[in-house]
Amino acid sequence: AAFAVVKAIKSVAATGRTVVCTIHQPSKLLFNMFDSLLLLVKGGKVVYFGELGENSATLVKFFEGAPKATPMKPKMNPATWMLDVLDDKDTDFAEYYNKSDLAKEAEEKLRSMKQPSASAGEGSGSDVELGLKKMAKAKLTKRVDRYAQPGGVQFNELLKKFMLTYWRSPGYNYIRFMLMVAVAIILGLAFLQVDTSTQTGMFESFAVQFVSLVFLGIMSMNQVMGLITTERAVFYRERAVNTYSSGLFGLVIG
Repeated sequence: AAFAVVKAIKSVAATGRTVVCTIHQPSKLLFNMFDSLLLLVKGGKVVYFGELGENSATLVKFFEGAPKATPMKPKMNPATWMLDVLDDKDTDFAEYYNKSDLAKEAEEKLRSMKQPSASAGEGSGSDVELGLKKMAKAKLTKRVDRYAQPGGVQFNELLKKFMLTYWRSPGYNYIRFMLMVAVAIILGLAFLQVDTSTQTGMFESFAVQFVSLVFLGIMSMNQVMGLITTERAVFYRERAVNTYSSGLFGLVIG
């Protein structure tokens, strides 16, 4: 659900509108979807205000330069690591930020936004408006995928999920196996002593094959209905947040 909300907010921001959000314990994927961060500590003191950078590289570089800061490990959530760094009570991160180049850049940007451009003609807009238009145009060129992971990852994870589900349902697997054996014996006996050398025998053989395919398809659908009934609630929830494709779900469960 959080991914769907952030993706919708990202779409609004791509139109050139400024969106301000408060986030609480975001995942790595959600955190990296934001463009800028204003981080406050107790007392309303600013400890970070600026761009996050690609995969939060700017944020990580800033806090890794702080005294006694532990470098972030690979694949670690930058939001969680950032809070762990701020737990150091011996470091005044507000003072560290105020003395940094990042704070000076933020002040320069704020100062320039307050002053209208002298070269801007009537009706042409200020530099800030032009900058926002450029940002919006750049954001619109970025492709936002519908799903968090590509199709190959979705297929592998769904395959693992249903292999585990079938492994935990030995009774269900036993019934399916016995039904298949029984059907195989019945259909095999239907072909017994069928004379395919005549036209009538060929038609009878084709009829049995057609009925066999239709019967096996219907039986397979009936067998999987019990599993779909138990997985339906989970499927609706995960599909609502675009966890995986409905087509891949049907392919794997079949």
